[in-house]
Amino acid sequence: MSRSVMGSHPDETLDRVCLALREQQTPAFPDPDIVWPTSEEKVPRSSPVFAKTTSRRFQLAAVAATFALAVGGFWIPWNGPGNQAFAQVQDAIRKLNSVTFRLETFANNAKTASYDISFVSPDYVRAEGADDVHVLNNEASKVMDLFHSQKRAEIYPIYDLPSVSRRVLGAYGQLLQLEAQAEMEVAEKVLDGQKVLEFSTSFDGATANVIVDAETHLPIRISVDRGKDANLNSVIEVIDQFSFDETIDASLFAISAPAGYVVEATDALPPDTSTKAYAISDESGLGPAKFGASKPEVIAMFGEPDKIVTREGTKLAINGNDPNFVPDLRPGGNVRWEPADPKYTIDELQYDSRGFRLRVSSKDGLTSIHCFDTNAMGPRARKFLGATQEGIGIGSSWDEVIGAYGEPTTKLDNQAAMYRNPAFYFDFKSARVASIRVRARDAEEE
Repeated sequence: MSRSVMGSHPDETLDRVCLALREQQTPAFPDPDIVWPTSEEKVPRSSPVFAKTTSRRFQLAAVAATFALAVGGFWIPWNGPGNQAFAQVQDAIRKLNSVTFRLETFANNAKTASYDISFVSPDYVRAEGADDVHVLNNEASKVMDLFHSQKRAEIYPIYDLPSVSRRVLGAYGQLLQLEAQAEMEVAEKVLDGQKVLEFSTSFDGATANVIVDAETHLPIRISVDRGKDANLNSVIEVIDQFSFDETIDASLFAISAPAGYVVEATDALPPDTSTKAYAISDESGLGPAKFGASKPEVIAMFGEPDKIVTREGTKLAINGNDPNFVPDLRPGGNVRWEPADPKYTIDELQYDSRGFRLRVSSKDGLTSIHCFDTNAMGPRARKFLGATQEGIGIGSSWDEVIGAYGEPTTKLDNQAAMYRNPAFYFDFKSARVASIRVRARDAEEE
């Protein structure tokens, strides 16, 4: 995936910028000049299959030309209201035993990634790219990621199958999740001599153009407008080259790494509802863990993390001393990282099975909190069940967030909102909060 904004630690860029903003006079925040990363940029080892991709892509001219062939189309209700047409498409998809297709993503007409996806209902998905493979095996309740150039494999549990399936299958999977919509119109057209039906719908915060076979109601092409990425590229996702109900080799879905690969395996942990009682605060911390708590103190409160990631501390370097400085996170922008002096370490304590991560530095203790669900952090995560002191939690709506905190200091479309005081950063998926990040008000740079 290439939506990384800058440096080697995009997960922390917003935390750093929040601190820089709090130390400055309030500038006029233009929108959309400040470009904040979305949650996919924070998912470790994420791939274009598990997140919206935004790298370079090939020319869309062929796609545009294909759509241009569908001339003379006229908007008519098909088989009654348009929503009935859509429901019939969903019904045709649900009856399939297997499907294969290609998923490609484009930024400014250049191809960034291509994945061949195989799906056997209801338990198996395989997505194969040029250097990486991702296998979902619900029967085993596991996901496996293979990285061929590194000869590395990661195997981890599935905590939320519907969410994971939706992310793996991309726009195609969304067709299985939607209910028929009122006022939906369907166009009857001829494409390359084939009678087709075309309609547009919105899902996953994006707009999709769907072309299906007029007789079978099965998809031929799905094109999704993903809007702008962090570099202001126009992002399109195209799904085509469908094949239905063909026999697929079961060994393709085995959770077994090739010989010679280094395997990192994570065991499934039982559900833990203790996070219901945890309040998130930029003044105090998370539940019993207060900002400034040491690594041993945090572990004593929450138990051993699922995983600990350690790195050297860095600091945010800003080009220029303008008091009205507005951080630009795009490549070549005015923010960068540099090694901290004196040196120190940062441990990220990952409690993904409970829906949160805590960053603890060797000099300042607990400085940063990240709470989330599967939509934000992938299949190895569970939903965080707590909330802010104002009652905002995972799943809260835009209206609820604005009702609690007012209009955000800045936002990226309908995907993210950042507040300076209190210092919260909210990621949204389908207009609902998918992750909450907060940093200690007096924390130094990391």
